[in-house]
Amino acid sequence: QKAVVAKLRAYNGLFIIYNDPVSPALKYITNPQARMGFIQYSKNRGWEKGSSDLVIIWHGKATFLELKFDTTKHKGKLSEEQISYRKRVEHFGYDWQCWRTLDDCTNWINAQLKEYENK
Repeated sequence: QKAVVAKLRAYNGLFIIYNDPVSPALKYITNPQARMGFIQYSKNRGWEKGSSDLVIIWHGKATFLELKFDTTKHKGKLSEEQISYRKRVEHFGYDWQCWRTLDDCTNWINAQLKEYENK
């Protein structure tokens, strides 16, 4: 995720990037009671399980982005919650993507820039 954000930021503010701050924070909360408290607090503030890692906003469009680099115990597989979230995002007409390599990021950026140049 850090490499993807750095690559997007290299375009001097062309993209607005929002990240899900909840999911990464959960790995640092080992106390079960504190963990459940943090999850409930986050849910009350609008977070939901399965939400995208990043949202990229660019020229009136939003792309909801899930990052799967096959280094997790789930081998890069989408959870049921992530699949449900994707369906909702796409139902409302937004772009949802799953990137597995940094090349996916590069290809997306190039496609966006080409589309913008052709307008």
